[in-house]
Amino acid sequence: MVLSEVLKEGSACLKGKKVEEPRLCAEIILAHLLNLRRIDLYLYPEKEVAEQKKVLFKRLLARRIQGEPLQYLTGEVTFCGLVFRIKPGVFIPRPETELLVSAVGEKISGFRKRRQILEVGTGCGAVGLTLAKLFDAEILLIDKSLPAVKIARENRRRLRIESNRSRIQQKDFSVFTGRTRKKFEVIVSNPPYIPRTERRNLSKEVRREPHAALFGGPDGLSFIRVLIKESFKILAAGGYLIFEIGYGQAERVIFLLGKYGFKLEKIIKDPAGIDRVVVCQKHGSI
Repeated sequence: MVLSEVLKEGSACLKGKKVEEPRLCAEIILAHLLNLRRIDLYLYPEKEVAEQKKVLFKRLLARRIQGEPLQYLTGEVTFCGLVFRIKPGVFIPRPETELLVSAVGEKISGFRKRRQILEVGTGCGAVGLTLAKLFDAEILLIDKSLPAVKIARENRRRLRIESNRSRIQQKDFSVFTGRTRKKFEVIVSNPPYIPRTERRNLSKEVRREPHAALFGGPDGLSFIRVLIKESFKILAAGGYLIFEIGYGQAERVIFLLGKYGFKLEKIIKDPAGIDRVVVCQKHGSI
C-alpha cells in the first residue's frame, strides 16, 4: 500500500471508533512512525509503505483507540517551541502552562543578576528547562517520581542545557523544605489540583496520566496548601511564588495566601477565561 491509502485507512479506523480528530491523529502517528513531516504525507502520496511499518501503524492506532494519549504514542510534546521527550507514567504539559513560564520569565528578566529558582513537580522538565534555556536562570527541578526525573534529565541532555544551571533531583517537596536552609527568589509549580471527585468526568486519555500529578485531594487543594505553607519558609524576602490553579479555586487560594503571609500580585486567566496562574510575593524586597 502507498501513503495515501494507509492514511485513509487509518483515519477511517479512528473515525469508526469515535476518536476525536481522527484524520489529524492518523497523520501525526503515521508521520512519526515513518520519520516524515505531516506535509510529506501529501507531497509523496504514492510512496510505498513497508509491511512492517503498516503493522506498527495498526498497533499504534489500537493503542489510541484504547485512550492512550497521542503524546505517549509519539514520545514527544512541543512546549514553548521546544520539543520534549515524554512517556507513559509522566504528566503531559498543557499549552496553558506556557502562561506559567511567561509569568516567571517576566519576573526574572527584571532581576539585576541571576537568581535561584525552584520548580516543584517538574514532570518531564518542560517548565524548568524552558526557563533555563530561554532565560538567564539557575534552577533546581524536583519531583518525587523517578520516571519523571529520568525523562527530565534526558530532556536536559537533548536540549543541551548545562547541568550546573538546571539541577534535577528526586525529592518530595514537603521533605525537601525541612532539610534545606537555602533561600530561593522564585518558586514555580504546576501542582496537582483536580478534585478527586472529578475523576469520572475526565476523558479516558487524561485518566491514563499519573494520578499523583493530577489529583489534589477531595477539593483539589491538598498539595497547594502544602506548597503555599512550605514555600514561605524557603523563599527569600520579596521572593515570588508562581503556580497554576484549577477552575473555581481562585477565591480559596487567595484566602490561603493571606493566611500564610503572601501578598497576591495578580491572577492570570487562560485563553478560556479561567483563572489559571497565581503570582504572589513574600513580604519584603529582593
